[in-house]
Amino acid sequence: MDLASLIGFVGAIGAILAAMIAGGGIAPFIDTQSIMIVFGGTFFAVMYAAPLPVFSFLGGRFLLLCTRLLSQFSWVALKQ
Repeated sequence: MDLASLIGFVGAIGAILAAMIAGGGIAPFIDTQSIMIVFGGTFFAVMYAAPLPVFSFLGGRFLLLCTRLLSQFSWVALKQ
């Protein structure tokens, strides 16, 4: 990866986060249902394209990761 690519990526993420924070915080932008749609849709799209033995190991790890991530974001849903 080129240094300019890394700087551009970090700068873009920083600009997005700065705009979100300036607009009232990050919490209104985190939506549990949207997270589930994005990660679940990505998982099943990759599952559609790859053979099943790939998911015998990776699929379980991915679902465990998603479960842990969603449990960390559950506080956002409780605040609303």
